Formats: sequence, structure tokens, C-alpha cells
Amino acid sequence: MKHTKYTNVSRRVKALEDSDYLDKAGIRDTQAGGQATLYQLTTRAQVALFLNQISPDTFIKEANEETLIAQLAALTLFFEKTTQKDKTKD
Repeated sequence: MKHTKYTNVSRRVKALEDSDYLDKAGIRDTQAGGQATLYQLTTRAQVALFLNQISPDTFIKEANEETLIAQLAALTLFFEKTTQKDKTKD
């Protein structure tokens, strides 16, 4: 990233923050005497990274029963909430 312009990095970080993939985690002093913002991944970003590393088929085939039950509960909750949002829009 040595040759990447600051404006490009700044724009990309801002887009990730606006999309709820990054959160501000703090501030630290820089060698130049200023301050830099520290970022951390959000839960959304962590889930996206995991989903990018494994296919749904592999997960279903290799996960144990307890993990599948937890996933089923999460998906059920998600679908219930999105269905309720869709009904309130109509």
C-alpha cells in the first residue's frame, strides 16, 4: 500500500464505515505529531469474511448438530424480521 494515495484509502474506509463494516475503535498519536483513527471490524464484516471462506454446502455438510441449530435459529429470526418489514411497507 506504499504507493496507494491517501484519498483512495480514505474514500474506501469511509465507504466501509458507511456500509457498517468498520467502526471507530479509538485514536492514537502518530509519529508526525497528529492523531490517527483506529478501526475495528463490525460483526457484519466478520460474518462476511467467514461466509466468503466457506460455501453453504460445505457448512451444512460439516457442521455439527449444535452449530446447525444455532444457524437455523439465526436464519429463522432474520427471515421473520425481514418478512415483518415487508408487511409494514405494503
